[in-house]
Amino acid sequence: MEPVFECILAVASEFSVREIYFIGSFAGLVPHTREPHVLSTVSNAKLKEKVAKYQIRFSDYEGPCSIYNHLAKMANQHGVEVISLVAEIPAYVQGRNPRCLEAVLKRLAVLLQLDLKLEDLRRIGDELEKKIDKIVDKREDLAEHIQKLETNYDEEVFDTDMGDLKRWLEQQGIRLD
Repeated sequence: MEPVFECILAVASEFSVREIYFIGSFAGLVPHTREPHVLSTVSNAKLKEKVAKYQIRFSDYEGPCSIYNHLAKMANQHGVEVISLVAEIPAYVQGRNPRCLEAVLKRLAVLLQLDLKLEDLRRIGDELEKKIDKIVDKREDLAEHIQKLETNYDEEVFDTDMGDLKRWLEQQGIRLD
C-alpha cells in the first residue's frame, strides 16, 4: 500500500473512523443559473440507501481508476467505508465555484448531522452568478448555449453527447475531459 494511503488509514484507525468522505467537482453540462447536481459513489451497496435520500445521484462513471477508487478499495480492506460527493459545475466557468461548494456542503451537513451556516457561501454564489450574467449578456453565442443547457437541465434531458455544445466549449478553450 502506498505511504499516503497507509497514513490516511492509520489516522482513521487511530481515531476509530468508520467513514471517509471524499468531496470534489467536475466540469459538466450544467448551467451556472442552476444548483449543481451532486453525484456519489460509495464503497459498498448498503451506503446507497443512506446517501440516496438527499438529492444525490449515483455516478455511472466507468473511466480510468482515480484516487477515490484506490482509497475506497484500500479502506474497505480495513473496515472503513468511503463515500464520494462530487458536484457538477459549469464547464464554461473556470475557477472556484461557490455553488458547487454549497451543494456538496449542504449534503455533507445532513449526512454528518452538522449545523453549517452556508448563508455567506450562498451570497458569494449569487454575486458570482450576477457577474457571469453580465458577461453572458454581452455574448449572444454563449447566451444561446446556456439557454440550451437550462432547457435540458430543467427538463431532465441529459444528452451526454451534445456534440455541438462540446465542440463550442472546446473552441473557447474549455475541455470536458
